[in-house]
Amino acid sequence: MSDSTNQININGTAQGFVAENKGTVIINLSSSSELPKAKVAIPHKPYEPDLVLVSAGVFTMGDDVAGDWQSHSLELPEYRISLAPITNYQYAEFIKQRNYSPPKSAGWFGNRPPKDKLKQAVVGVTWYNAMAYCQWLLEMTERPYRLPTEAEWEKAVKQGFIVPSPLEEWTSTLWGEDWKTAQYIYPYTDERDDLTAEATFYRVYRSGPFLPTQLGEFSV
Repeated sequence: MSDSTNQININGTAQGFVAENKGTVIINLSSSSELPKAKVAIPHKPYEPDLVLVSAGVFTMGDDVAGDWQSHSLELPEYRISLAPITNYQYAEFIKQRNYSPPKSAGWFGNRPPKDKLKQAVVGVTWYNAMAYCQWLLEMTERPYRLPTEAEWEKAVKQGFIVPSPLEEWTSTLWGEDWKTAQYIYPYTDERDDLTAEATFYRVYRSGPFLPTQLGEFSV
């Protein structure tokens, strides 16, 4: 997830939510470098993710051997991203406090995750679930958490700020209306991170490889 300073990239009523995933997608967070100034410091909640600061600057996005995903230079401001995907323990707090439905086919017993998997990444969440979780965390902590963009995720991985997971991780970035064919190809543009897009649009999730993956293409 991410938290931003001036613009919160989460909208609980935004359209553009992707259809339910066929596999097991996980959640990561991203944020701007500065947190909103508060009159009183907000203590770090035990269920909050640990974030790492990604410095501002240019990085190479894409891959020269990848057709529609050709490498190109892209500049991003500094931001923060969670060191690891959201765990079952962290997600369970959201389930409990919001009386939200737990992930399907993930071994949960009611609103409780498997006891031996509390520190493992939560799986089986849809884009709807991920956005709802971000909004809840924002409200509970008063810090503007959100999903990372595809560009933020890739830069953090390529520059060694985070280790890519073998599981897919949701981003806020648009894929297109046909899950078989990418509507938005490189070079990367900000229009791909429109949270007001119609609900017919799919979103990108990422995993170990640097290339975008379409919905349902890989297990996570």
